[in-house]
Amino acid sequence: DRRIYLEAMVDYNRTFGRHDVNAMLLYNQDELVNNVPGNNLINSLPKRKQGLAGRLSYAYDGKYMAEVNMGYNGSENFAKGHRWGFFPSIALGYNISEESFFEPLRKVITSMKLRGSWGMLGNERIGSNYFPYIASMSFGNSLFYMADGSVVSDKTARPAVLAVEDITWETTTSTDLGLDVNFLNNRLQFHFDYYWKETKDMLLNIEIPYFMGYNNPSTNAGKMSTHGYDI
Repeated sequence: DRRIYLEAMVDYNRTFGRHDVNAMLLYNQDELVNNVPGNNLINSLPKRKQGLAGRLSYAYDGKYMAEVNMGYNGSENFAKGHRWGFFPSIALGYNISEESFFEPLRKVITSMKLRGSWGMLGNERIGSNYFPYIASMSFGNSLFYMADGSVVSDKTARPAVLAVEDITWETTTSTDLGLDVNFLNNRLQFHFDYYWKETKDMLLNIEIPYFMGYNNPSTNAGKMSTHGYDI
């Protein structure tokens, strides 16, 4: 295989008194070529991705923290008009133990932090085939009964995969609320997270009438949600 990867990044860090500001902008593109595609023509095509990611974070006096992230990604795995996805996220934190009113508790509770986050992730590796929006043919052999009564075997072809051109990114939206507490000079730690996730546009096969002659096509029809807690 041959891979060409390009990445460029700009980073910024600055402290103004009690204010800390950090920013980052990242560009990347990736191309993968299969040098041994076999008999599959699609496997011989280059697989390309391109993306832009950014992060901006701010902290005040070590007490209050906020971070915003974004990703704008494109993949040739999808048809034109459906290749790009925007995936933002935000996180907030509050170090309660840095407040002056917390001082009487420091002998027992070394630090305490509340945090929360919300974000989206995109998955372009969906389905078992690359370029799932492209129709494909199926080839085989069949027996043909001739007018003179003879039977002949010959090659056949039929449309196997129906083109569904609006296939796009599978997305997962996550929300998390957490609490971190350290006791007795960090000798005892407690971490708690409550989360819920929802995944949309999962690729599923949809049944179509058998007489159409196609295999059941794939489309973004799936949805799943989970929630729970970690301690």
